[in-house]
Amino acid sequence: MRRKQWRRQLEGPKTAAVACRALTFLWGVFYFKHAPRKRCTPGVILMEDEQSSAAKTLDILLDSTLESVDSAETLVLKLGRELGFSEDDLHDLGMAVREAMVNAVVHGNRYNLNKKVHLFVAKETDRLNVRITDEGEGFERTGLPDPLAEENLLRQSGRGLLLIQAFVDEFHMGRVPPLGTEVRMVKCRKTK
Repeated sequence: MRRKQWRRQLEGPKTAAVACRALTFLWGVFYFKHAPRKRCTPGVILMEDEQSSAAKTLDILLDSTLESVDSAETLVLKLGRELGFSEDDLHDLGMAVREAMVNAVVHGNRYNLNKKVHLFVAKETDRLNVRITDEGEGFERTGLPDPLAEENLLRQSGRGLLLIQAFVDEFHMGRVPPLGTEVRMVKCRKTK
């Protein structure tokens, strides 16, 4: 009788979720312990400066999934709201982060679950500095076709970097050693 009760408990939906979380945790521990390059600690790290509660840093590794795109946007927008960005600026910031994250997941890491996307956000008194780094092969911006050229106007893709530049105040992109691409963005709070 006890064996049947125990078996019923193991077959429940809660048990499957707990087992899935345990396996995910174990994979994360193994991944970070045996990673080929130095990585930051998994999870969200929020640090406050001792002198000013306005200075905060977010440092997180995200999976190469589209769900991570939503998570990154939510986290960055939360810091933007704390900083007092207007709704228009929050929309612009959200679009820029979303596009950079999609590029990192889709084009950089190619949905490879063994590769992570590193999101780093530094909140200063009047701006947010955002860095998104993938672990892909990296690429040079000079090799991209001009999205405004006549032959590219009807293409369904190829305008992401152009959109990011339009939505933020500063934009830099480049390769990072040993592999990967890093996008750095700065969004300043507009004074009224």
